[in-house]
Amino acid sequence: HVQFMRETRASIAIQRHVRGWVQRTKYERLLVTARFVQCVYRGAEARKRFLEVKYDVKARIIQKHIRGWLARCAYKQHVANIVKIQSCVRRHLAKKQLKALKVEARSIGHFKKM
Repeated sequence: HVQFMRETRASIAIQRHVRGWVQRTKYERLLVTARFVQCVYRGAEARKRFLEVKYDVKARIIQKHIRGWLARCAYKQHVANIVKIQSCVRRHLAKKQLKALKVEARSIGHFKKM
């Protein structure tokens, strides 16, 4: 009977150790799997963030070129407006000068007749 009790306790101890080992092994496999899933997820998120930054940079470059083009167009229009105003002022001055010359020519012609 004592022998039976020893064998029973020994078998229970072996079973306890084996069950503990099995549970530790399962837990370690679970940790490895969790780390793998986390790694895959973090990698996907990092790739996603990288693409967002990449597209953001490209969008900024496009915006920069568009802003430059718009500024050049506005500058050209501004210069064209300035040239138009200068042309109108010069035309006005030329007409004024021509009128003065005609008046002077008439007065010279009037003196010649005398």
